[in-house]
Amino acid sequence: MIESIRERRSVRSFSDDGVEEKKIEEILTAAAFSPSARALYPWSITVVENPEKREVISKATPYADFAAEAPVVFVVASKEEGEWIEDASIVAEHIQLEATNQGLGACWIQIRDHKTEDDKQSEEKIKDLLEIPEDYRVLCAIAIGHPKKQKQPHTKKELQKREIYRKKHGNKPKKQNKK
Repeated sequence: MIESIRERRSVRSFSDDGVEEKKIEEILTAAAFSPSARALYPWSITVVENPEKREVISKATPYADFAAEAPVVFVVASKEEGEWIEDASIVAEHIQLEATNQGLGACWIQIRDHKTEDDKQSEEKIKDLLEIPEDYRVLCAIAIGHPKKQKQPHTKKELQKREIYRKKHGNKPKKQNKK
């Protein structure tokens, strides 16, 4: 698993190759294994392969234009109950990590609390497009496909340890070294 974590990069440029059905199924399986607070599992995933719908998603925020180019977009929504943001975020991360594991590229597109270029709520645009029930919230969309260019995995030099502390045997927490 650590390899998928190191290899996961935000990919915003995709080749024309489609995503194989088996890979989509593996990504959905990984998402379905996500934990959920109090076992509520309030989330839902909509797989969008239709080019016209991907085009609409690409206009859901000013930062989502690459979604039109991606052969598939996973939209993560949730009933607004329990720790729905946390549960849906874990699902989204499982999707991204399994996409990486499958040799694909992925990039998160924030939908919740964002607006379209014409100042409309991004969530409402996506809910209308995909007929997501009113009592659900849309957290994000994840564009997935074969990357046009392979990015290098993260290196240990990139680790963000400046705010990681460990407390051992009752001692005061100590800051971790950068190396």
